[in-house]
Amino acid sequence: MNKVLDNMLNLRSLILLLLVIGSGPKPLLAQSGTSSSRLVLHITGLTATERDAIAEDLQAEGTAQVTYACVPAGIIVITLVQGAGALQRSTTLLSVDRTIPAARITESTDDQASIEAQCQATR
Repeated sequence: MNKVLDNMLNLRSLILLLLVIGSGPKPLLAQSGTSSSRLVLHITGLTATERDAIAEDLQAEGTAQVTYACVPAGIIVITLVQGAGALQRSTTLLSVDRTIPAARITESTDDQASIEAQCQATR
C-alpha cells in the first residue's frame, strides 16, 4: 500500500514538474535575472494554514523562504537562496505542491508594488 502511495506522489510531482517547465506563456526555466531568485505565486483559495505549512516546509529545507504573503489575495512570494537556479525553482514548486494542488497555483511576474496593491484591494 505504501508503494502505491509513493508511486502516486511521484507521478503527481512529475506531472507538476512537466507543467511548470513546459506550459504556459512563462515557463520557469526561461526566466532570468533577479526574477530567477523570486517566485510570485497566486494561489486560488489560499488559507492561513496553507501559507504557514508552505513557510515551514521551505524553512525546514533551507533552500527558500516565504518573504511576503497576502492570504486574502492568495499571493505568496518565495525568495530562493542565493545562487539558486532553474532546478531549485522547480524543486521549490514541488515543495509547495505538497500542500497546494498544482491546479490552484499560477506563477506571476508581478512586481512588489503590484502585489501590495492587489493585497490592499482585497482587504
